[in-house]
Amino acid sequence: MRIYIYCENNALEKLHTNKTNVCNVIQRVSRGTDTADLLIIVYFLTSTNNWRGEYCRNWCNSKDVIKEKGVWKFTNNFKPPDKLPEQFKLIRLVFGTRYVRWPRRTECEHMKLRFKNVEAQIAYLFGHELHHFRCRHLGLHPGAGEIAATRWGFDRARKLGYEIQAVDKAKQRCRLRKIIMRKYRVGSEHIIIKAFDQYQDLLGKKL
Repeated sequence: MRIYIYCENNALEKLHTNKTNVCNVIQRVSRGTDTADLLIIVYFLTSTNNWRGEYCRNWCNSKDVIKEKGVWKFTNNFKPPDKLPEQFKLIRLVFGTRYVRWPRRTECEHMKLRFKNVEAQIAYLFGHELHHFRCRHLGLHPGAGEIAATRWGFDRARKLGYEIQAVDKAKQRCRLRKIIMRKYRVGSEHIIIKAFDQYQDLLGKKL
């Protein structure tokens, strides 16, 4: 496994971390997975607040590191790493630092997440993309998709001690439907009780 980190301006300083810490998080999350064919590139940008990851399903070469179009077009601003293998599997991560405030909240397709610090956010996002790598390259987790990758990344980061809170959106909708039916009549009006704790773990326990 090879890890390359690119930093725009003082992005890492804004996150109160450094390249050593970032590498340590990635190495911890990947422990126990055969990553011999894997190359990881992490970008920290001050020009955006977006963050995302991508696992490239096909074998890549040095020409695939830079993208000319789409959301990864900014990779043109950075020189590709030297002496890359002839072919490799690639995971890209990008973290925007234009506005930084912790804990950092986000909402993905299946879950609402809250990260205490950037290490927790890196652990989750890399774990999510690593699950895709494990599934499609190593033949693990047969039939798994985005929901499984989200849960695996969350569970993996939590087991390693990174502080992440989450709400399963499907479970939240179910609970809210039940709660909204609990009505108490006061005079001629109804008061709808919405006593729902926003952040709970996936087992339904308060964090």
